[in-house]
Amino acid sequence: MITQARINTDLRTAGLDWITALRAPTIQALLKNGAFQLSLFDQRDMASITTPEFPGERLVVCRNAELA
Repeated sequence: MITQARINTDLRTAGLDWITALRAPTIQALLKNGAFQLSLFDQRDMASITTPEFPGERLVVCRNAELA
């Protein structure tokens, strides 16, 4: 998996876009800090959010009912 340091030094400076996944502890911290609520998934299994922890980035959160 690509690290945040690599994103900062290689991708951003080159003006590239990317798609990556956050690790479970980071997702749990976003949930705990109120970046999103599990009720987002009452109607759909996917949502787009923004948060100050990741300025200028769009996060797509998904819920896998089978793993939940």
